[in-house]
Amino acid sequence: MAFDRQVQNLNGGNLMAAIHGKGGNVLVVAATVAEIDEWTLDVDRKSHATTKFGLAGLPWETFAVGLVGAKVKFQGRLDMTDTNGQVVLFNSLTTDTAIAMVLNLSANTQFCI
Repeated sequence: MAFDRQVQNLNGGNLMAAIHGKGGNVLVVAATVAEIDEWTLDVDRKSHATTKFGLAGLPWETFAVGLVGAKVKFQGRLDMTDTNGQVVLFNSLTTDTAIAMVLNLSANTQFCI
């Protein structure tokens, strides 16, 4: 299992190092998904300009936080006998049904989607 994420400031510089995980897993509806070797999470948060013309003080732009989106990629082997993991994922994709998903880096670090 590998996970890399770079957070950048407004000038494009890195604010933190990549996060790596070993022994992580993927859970859907509280069941571990079988045969997953690697996952990647790409989070995108939109911001909207709210700067008003003629504000007193420094001419800094202001923004309001918008919607959050995410893309998740898995790498592994197909196992359709994994009825509580891979089959649930597959059915969610083909029926457009939302499911609870947890991406674990370790026992103490996780991303709930």
